[in-house]
Amino acid sequence: MEKGIIRTYGRYAVTIENSNKEQFYGPFINVENKIFYLLNEPFEYINVTYKIDYSKFSGKIENKKRYYAYDIKTNDIIVL
Repeated sequence: MEKGIIRTYGRYAVTIENSNKEQFYGPFINVENKIFYLLNEPFEYINVTYKIDYSKFSGKIENKKRYYAYDIKTNDIIVL
């Protein structure tokens, strides 16, 4: 499992960034349900773990492919 943070989200997916500043595309279908409660603006970041699907990518950032992420789970303790 890789570790990173959710930087932002859109209509269909989240953007995950790792410590090397590489970004990954995480479609909502691959996001753990608990994370949706945290996707309210403003948020600084959400720690997550995920796996990378190197067979698919969505665009490029600074000439690096933005690979798909799946099995995206929160890495934080959530207190409601």
